[in-house]
Amino acid sequence: MLNYFNQYKFFALIQTDIEKSLTEIFFISQRQSADRVPTDITSLTSSGISTLNNVELSISEPKNSAIIHMDVDQNFLPIPSVVKASIFESFARQNMAESETDVQSALQQLLKSNYGFLTNSSSEFIYGNSPVALFNKLVLCCKQERGTLLFPSGTNGNYVSAANFMKAKTIIIPTQSGTGFKIVPKTLENLLGNVSRPWVYISGPTINPTGLLYSNKELRDILCVCARFGARVVIDTSSSGLEFKTEGWSRWDMQSTLSNMKSLDSSFCVSLLGGLSFEMLTGGLGFGFLVLTDPQLIDLFHIFPSLSRPHSTVKYAVKKLLGFREQRIQHFLEAIAKQKEILKSQSSQLSEVSFSQHFHFPL
Repeated sequence: MLNYFNQYKFFALIQTDIEKSLTEIFFISQRQSADRVPTDITSLTSSGISTLNNVELSISEPKNSAIIHMDVDQNFLPIPSVVKASIFESFARQNMAESETDVQSALQQLLKSNYGFLTNSSSEFIYGNSPVALFNKLVLCCKQERGTLLFPSGTNGNYVSAANFMKAKTIIIPTQSGTGFKIVPKTLENLLGNVSRPWVYISGPTINPTGLLYSNKELRDILCVCARFGARVVIDTSSSGLEFKTEGWSRWDMQSTLSNMKSLDSSFCVSLLGGLSFEMLTGGLGFGFLVLTDPQLIDLFHIFPSLSRPHSTVKYAVKKLLGFREQRIQHFLEAIAKQKEILKSQSSQLSEVSFSQHFHFPL
């Protein structure tokens, strides 16, 4: 969600056609309120109707609300030819060996180089069709532990709605649009003092929806607060990968941050959630990953069945693209640079239009 987006520059994460109206661009994901379940036109059983009546199926805002939903969690820019070729090859191949679809080592390298996040033999890599599908399982883990999920205001509504749909306890961490919806450690500290078994959701390094970046120091300060209160932390990296304003930004070194951190509560841990839609320019190709490091949470996660996992063809394409990145293949790096330039141009044009509208200048 984003309050008064016209006043701020932010990362354009959605497919943009300049000839379309701004309304079409920014309202593609806005939900409509559903006041009742149309039982007269459905054939649901009474128990099914009862279930639907007691869950939140939409986000309802006052009519005069200035909130606009920006629930976008994949790359809608044109898929580069190098990516299309890798996807086509994955479908054309037959009888692939397991080693050809094993993405773990390449993903470990990506997490190390991008976030300084090191894994070992006790770390668990879990793959799903999307980051949201994996997050849903984490919500079940939170409920099993009788925990409470804390979301910064402005969080992608897909995650908030998933938690509400499953009737998890949730609390919104107050944030300000003027600071890009960043979590302020002091505000978080005041909340955690009154929450039992907290689970803290963080979108980073790139914050959805503003596109601002958490610095390494900002992350360390937030995690220090979480460690003191024994919070389970879920860092969602799925909006990261195409940052085009990184001047002065200190990259994350999570290994150093976590190794020097002392927790007063053994339940503190950091789980890394993500997808490769932005990082690998895969567009709508469904792939999400989750890295768990806490043995208790790993065991709890596997209690819940029915996780939709990516097909071997998807993992083959993903591994190939991760290899291009690690080997720094020129035409792949050029494709990434081109998409960053597109986003930079779109951000500049949207900011100019927003400035003109804010000060009532004609376009």
